[in-house]
Amino acid sequence: MRYVKSVDVAIIGAGPAGALCAWALARRGLDVMLVDEAKNDARVGEMLSAEAVRMLALSGLCSATAVGEPVFLLRAAWGSAAALAHWPAAWAGSPSPEAGGLHGARVCVRPELDYQLQQEATRAGAHLHVGRVVKVFQKQKDGWQIQVSDKEQLLEFRSAFLVEATGTRARSLAWPDLHRHPVDRMVAIHAEIERPEPFREGMVVIEACREGWWYAAPSRPSRYAVVFFTDADLVAAGDTHATFVEVATRTNHVAPLAERALSSKVVSARTSIRSVLWRDRWIAIGDAAWFLDPLSGSGIHRALVDGLAAADVVADYLAGGTMSARAYATAKAMAFFSALKQRQAHYSAEQRWSSSPFWLRRHTEHVTFVPQ
Repeated sequence: MRYVKSVDVAIIGAGPAGALCAWALARRGLDVMLVDEAKNDARVGEMLSAEAVRMLALSGLCSATAVGEPVFLLRAAWGSAAALAHWPAAWAGSPSPEAGGLHGARVCVRPELDYQLQQEATRAGAHLHVGRVVKVFQKQKDGWQIQVSDKEQLLEFRSAFLVEATGTRARSLAWPDLHRHPVDRMVAIHAEIERPEPFREGMVVIEACREGWWYAAPSRPSRYAVVFFTDADLVAAGDTHATFVEVATRTNHVAPLAERALSSKVVSARTSIRSVLWRDRWIAIGDAAWFLDPLSGSGIHRALVDGLAAADVVADYLAGGTMSARAYATAKAMAFFSALKQRQAHYSAEQRWSSSPFWLRRHTEHVTFVPQ
C-alpha cells in the first residue's frame, strides 16, 4: 500500500530533540510528521539533569519527569582517589528531598523517556510513525519529498521544511555530503548488571583512571549500568570486554560493579560536530548537529533546548523569515566551542596521569574547524 501526504514539517528522529520540536510545532497549529527509524536502542543509566527536569515540568510535560529514578548521591573520584560526595558539573547539586534528589536530577532508560515525549507530541497533534526505514530523500524547490517504509506500507510525504534529529550517525540522511568532524576517539564500553547490595538506590559513581573514566548509575529496576569511557586505540584489539575487566581491577570504587559483568558492548562516544548545521529548508538539531563528551551530563537537556529552539526557527521560516536558521546555526557552533572549553576544564582537574595518552590528548587538544 502507498500513502501520500503533504505536511508543513517533517522531523526525522523522535528522540528528545525531535519529539519536543514536534510537540512545540504542533502546538502552534502546524502539520507535523515525526518519523523514528527502526532501531535497537537500549541505552540505560542516562542522566536527566535537574535543569532538564525543571524544563520539562515548566513546559507542562510532567509525564516525562517521572521517568527513571531520582539521583540522591553522586560520588566522584576525580583528581584524587577519594570518592567525594559532590560533582562540579551541571548534573548535581545539594540533596533536595522535596525536589526528588539532587535538585531533581534523575537517571533513566532512554527509550522510556523517548516514548513519553513522543506521546506528548501526538497529543499535541503531530503524526507519529515509529519503526520506519527512511528510503528516499529528494530536495525540491519548495520543500522535500520523503519516502519511509515498514514491512507492509510505503509512506510518501512532502514537507515544506525538514528537521534532522537522527543522532550521531556519520552522514546526514538529507545531505550525504555533510560529514561529522570528530574531536576525539572516545568509545563507551558498557554493561548492565544486577544491582549489588552496597550500592543503594539513587547512587551514581564517577571514577577516573589512567586509561579513561568510569560511570556507574541505576538503570532498570534492580539493575546498574556500568560504562568505561576510553579511546578506541587504547582498547585491546578484538576483545573489548577483556579491556573492560582488566582496567576495572585497578579502580577503587567501580571494581565491585564491573567484576559482575559477564559481557559488554562498545559504541562510539566521540565528541563531534556536523560540517554544516543548516541549508535551504533544513536544519540539524540535537546530536545530529553536535555531540558532546558524556562527562557533561547535559546531553538530554541540550536536546530539549534544541527542540524548542528549532521549533522557533521553523515557524519563523515558514512565516517568511530568512535569518533565523543562520542565527540558529551560528549560536549552535558557538555553544559547541563553549562546551569544549568547559569539557577541557573538567578534564584538567584530573592530573594524576597527565602523561598517559588519554589524559594528554584532553589536556592539549585544540579544535580549529568551524562549521557553516
